Amino acid sequence: MQTLELEFENSDRPESRFRLQWQVLPNLPAFHWVKLLARIGHSRKLLYPRFTGFLSPQKSLASISAVLNSCIERINQEGLYSIPQRADGKFTQEFANEIHHHFELLRGRFEQPAEIYMRSSERVRRAILGLNHCIHDLESLSRAIEAQKSKATSAAALIFEGENLPRYKLPSEAESDFTMRIEYGDIFLHYGQIGKTWWEVFLDADKEIFPEAILPLNVLTGEFDICFYDFKPSADLLHRFHAFLIQQGQDPRHPALRLGYVPVAKLDRSTGLSPESLNHKIAQTLKVSCIQVFDRGQLIVDVPLQQSFFEEMSSV
Repeated sequence: MQTLELEFENSDRPESRFRLQWQVLPNLPAFHWVKLLARIGHSRKLLYPRFTGFLSPQKSLASISAVLNSCIERINQEGLYSIPQRADGKFTQEFANEIHHHFELLRGRFEQPAEIYMRSSERVRRAILGLNHCIHDLESLSRAIEAQKSKATSAAALIFEGENLPRYKLPSEAESDFTMRIEYGDIFLHYGQIGKTWWEVFLDADKEIFPEAILPLNVLTGEFDICFYDFKPSADLLHRFHAFLIQQGQDPRHPALRLGYVPVAKLDRSTGLSPESLNHKIAQTLKVSCIQVFDRGQLIVDVPLQQSFFEEMSSV
């Protein structure tokens, strides 16, 4: 049995350190994913952790907006591209879609980067990536704030991404592993692509996106997302989603659409902490100090970590 352990800590409070463990699932995507994650560790490539949707004094709509605006200014100053929009400490889906559209144009695809991205300095390339991170953080935090007001569930997550990681095609055999159901603590394959899935386009009511930027998950890397919330779409929501797909000329029953997410590991819930208590505990740290992969209790590899893109952009 393979397991994954994460250590959380607040640098200012050593006593805040704690660990969580996940069991890798016995499915084909999980088998390949954990091998790629171990390969990242052995090659000493870096993963960047990004906390999103947690209500924490360390992040606010205003602070994320400030970082987003610094990314925009950095891009505009180089003179190859101009973004007229500015964040104002608030969030609207229309604004988010506009910024994400700029990101898609500037970044291009992983396998075929946009010409403007290739011509940009490394400093501006980081800012282009920052557009994507900031707008998703604004979106998640805004929804978390609204959820707190209505006492609903918010979509808190921890996302691990890297740069220039090996990328493999997700085999068609994995299509049976996609699910719309999220259970608290689940680890899913990361959407390591430029664009959005049909589900995201529907939720965002995105009218800015190019049709060719609507892409089902089709790559496998060692990156991953941890969802610290439960979600099961209601029958009404699924009905509206399927109606939207049909309106767009898509067949909701076609497995190639790869609707939903691919789970690869389950959280060990034996800590006894409620989801609310654990989320509060995580929100007080907002830092992962260690990722380790084990096989039958034996340590395979430590995966090296770097400060998040958000922290990096905040420090410049």
